[in-house]
Amino acid sequence: MAGEMSRIWPVAWTTDQQEVVLEVPDESGKGSTDSEKTTLRQLLQELEDAGITDTTLNSHDMHAPHAAEVGQGPQPYLVKPKPTMMYFGFTECTSNYKYTNAASIFTAAELDASKSLLKAWRVIYTKEISPRKPLYFFKDDLEMDAGHVVRLV
Repeated sequence: MAGEMSRIWPVAWTTDQQEVVLEVPDESGKGSTDSEKTTLRQLLQELEDAGITDTTLNSHDMHAPHAAEVGQGPQPYLVKPKPTMMYFGFTECTSNYKYTNAASIFTAAELDASKSLLKAWRVIYTKEISPRKPLYFFKDDLEMDAGHVVRLV
């Protein structure tokens, strides 16, 4: 059980500055692709600019800035997980390693403690923003050649 628990991430946004990647339909309309990495705040602002003003976050309480505060400059969205928190679990990869499943070799704690990686949740938007799975990005842009090795954790 301890091994299984080490492969579970709580989905617990506590600030509107946390990174997300929105999953959107691809050009063919038959699949999906990822948008650019952005903050939760920027995503909420884009939805509001598109006329969607009643957005909610799955398993979270969120309060938009009050109208009176908007004139005072950018105000944060207040975000906190609900007591019945959502979790994301994954299976450890034990064979057929490739770059798309490299993170599954490590535990949640190892990945979250990495000095090289930044976690951003892939999210979808239906009537609310819902997390799909954690994605990991290098904190700094890297140019890698064949045979180049980088320490992840």
